[in-house]
Amino acid sequence: MGTINLVNICLKFTVRGCCAVVMVAFLVSVTAAEDPEPDSNGTEPNNPTESLGYPGKEMRDGFVNSSKQIEAAIQAEPDEAAHYVGLADVQIFLWCYGFAPHAEVMPRCETAVRKALALNPNLAAAHTAMGIVLLGQRDWSTAEHHLRLATELEPHRPESRHWYALYLAAMNRHEEALKQSQKSYELDSSLGMTIARSSIFYFARDWQKMIELLEPVIAQDPKYGPAYDWLGMAYVQEEQFDKAIPTYLRAAELSDELAEVLGGLGHAYAVAGREQEARQVLGKLQQMSEHWHVPPVQVAFIHVGLGEKEQALNLLEQAFSERSWELVFMQTEAWLDDLRDEPKFTALVEKMSFPQQ
Repeated sequence: MGTINLVNICLKFTVRGCCAVVMVAFLVSVTAAEDPEPDSNGTEPNNPTESLGYPGKEMRDGFVNSSKQIEAAIQAEPDEAAHYVGLADVQIFLWCYGFAPHAEVMPRCETAVRKALALNPNLAAAHTAMGIVLLGQRDWSTAEHHLRLATELEPHRPESRHWYALYLAAMNRHEEALKQSQKSYELDSSLGMTIARSSIFYFARDWQKMIELLEPVIAQDPKYGPAYDWLGMAYVQEEQFDKAIPTYLRAAELSDELAEVLGGLGHAYAVAGREQEARQVLGKLQQMSEHWHVPPVQVAFIHVGLGEKEQALNLLEQAFSERSWELVFMQTEAWLDDLRDEPKFTALVEKMSFPQQ
C-alpha cells in the first residue's frame, strides 16, 4: 500500500497530563476548525459550561481514524516495526489525554510495542513507547532504562529526549530534566517543542520562564490551543487571575473542551475565588463522566482549589486504582501541594513506590 503521510501534531499529556506536551511523528492529521478570534474588547470567551458535548471530540476522532489507518498498514506490511509503534502511540495518547482508562488501551499498547521491538530491537521510538508502558505499570527503573536507551540509540530525535525529560521531572530530578529538554529544544524549536520545553519548566516551578516562552507562541499563532493551556497554568501560579481565566477559556474553545483543560479552568476559577463558576465547571465534568471517561485527577484539581481535600483525596485514590497518567507526576505537581501534609496523600505516594533519590 502507499506510504501514509507522517505529520507532526501537538499532543498534551496530561499532567498531566497534562501533563505534558510533545511533538510526535504521528499517523494522523488533526486540523483545527476555524475559530473566531478573541474579542478585541477584552471580554472573556463563552463559558464552556453552557453546553455538553464529547470532550475533545475532534482529537479523539482523529486518534480513532488513525488507528484504522495503522491497522490497514500492518495488514499490508506486517513486518514493519514502525507501524506497531504508531499503533502503540495511539493507545498512549488515548490514555494520556484521558479519552480511555489504562485498562482499556494500554495492554494493546504493550502488545504492539513488544512486536515492534521483536522486529527491530534498536528502534528508538519503540523503546520510548516501552518506557511509557512501564510508567503505567510503575516499574520506574525499567522505564528509565528504555527512555534513556532511546536517547542513546537516536541522539538527534527530540521526542525521545523530551519523554526522558518528563520522566526525570516526575522523579524530581529537575536539573537533569532541564538539560534533556534543552537538547530537545536545540534539535527542534517548533511551536510544539516550545510547549514541551515549557512543561519541563512547569514541573521545575519556573513560571516566569514559561510565560516568556509561551506569550510569543500565542502572538505567532493565536489559534494554537496547547499554548493557552500551559500559559494558563503559569498565570495561575503567578496569581495573575485576570489573565489566567480568559486564557483558559480560550484553551477550552480551541481544545473542544478537553477534560484536562476544563479541569484547569475549574481550578483557576476556584483559586481565584470565583466559586460559583468553579462549581459550574465541576458540574460539567461530572455530567461528562456519566457518559465518557473523565480522568479523576482533573476533577480533583478543582476540589483542591475549592479547599475540599477529602473529595480530592478520594478522587486520587480512584486515579491510583485506574493507573491514571497524571499520578506519574504527583511528586512534582504544584496543584497538589495543599494535600502533601495529608496522611492519605502520604500513603498514596508510598503506594506509588517512586524510586528513592
